[in-house]
Amino acid sequence: MNVRRLIVALLAMAIAPLAYAESGAVVVGETVVAHDFSMTHIDDLAVIDTEVDVMGAVLQPMEPRMVKGGGKIVHEAWYDEEGVHRETFKAIVGVRVPSKVPGFDTIKGAMNADLRLVMSANGVPYAECMLAVQPVTSRTFVNYALDLRAMYIEMRPNQGICDIDLNKAGIQVGIPQMHYKDLITTFVKGKPYETYDFLDGYCY
Repeated sequence: MNVRRLIVALLAMAIAPLAYAESGAVVVGETVVAHDFSMTHIDDLAVIDTEVDVMGAVLQPMEPRMVKGGGKIVHEAWYDEEGVHRETFKAIVGVRVPSKVPGFDTIKGAMNADLRLVMSANGVPYAECMLAVQPVTSRTFVNYALDLRAMYIEMRPNQGICDIDLNKAGIQVGIPQMHYKDLITTFVKGKPYETYDFLDGYCY
């Protein structure tokens, strides 16, 4: 065996344990790790998720005679040996039109409404989210959504935005950290300092 063949053989032996499987998964030694649930660090050691925390809330009318609608919120956090490495925060809110909620007398008015969520712990608000109106698919309902994603410290907002520190000036963009029995209230913002609460629910 000449020198060139010897070098090629040694390189092949070195990279064999880190070869890619035909299914698209990464093979680390004898362990197959799916791309969707692993992170490859600089040292090429795959770290598998060990825990997933899920928090949620169901939003219901505060006064059913005033409004027909509801919503749902789900916050998921994936952990590995270094802590949280991925998060998603999603919400969907639907409101029937016409409604006695200010601005919801017509579909056009509802689509232009400034719909928000405020999160409170022990009666103290700590985060506020602005939802994005969705394309109209019904003559009697308008939907709003929030879709935030984070990978380590990188935020990837798809729809809507959240201010996670109401004590600071401006918007501190991030994903709110929901806790058991925190109260989430849906409101529409009208003129400056005028709001109308109409849906709420507790985190579970």
